[in-house]
Amino acid sequence: MLDNTALPTPTFSTDVNEDSNPLNLSPREIETARLLTNGLTNKLIATALEISEHTAKFHVASLMKKLGVSTRTEVAVICTRAGY
Repeated sequence: MLDNTALPTPTFSTDVNEDSNPLNLSPREIETARLLTNGLTNKLIATALEISEHTAKFHVASLMKKLGVSTRTEVAVICTRAGY
């Protein structure tokens, strides 16, 4: 079983500008996308961002809708290709 207390707080930058944000994602969407792309579950995304699991699910669903996809894998692929 994974020990959630050992999960580090994300330390990546969420500073965005037009050149580095081709998908026009918000800072929170970028954080969520980066964690999702690294294989984290909604529960672990919630822990890392210090939000509820419900809110993490909402962020992931929002990303899917914004990107016009239906799976987490598609989000990860699109965000990786876009440089997030």
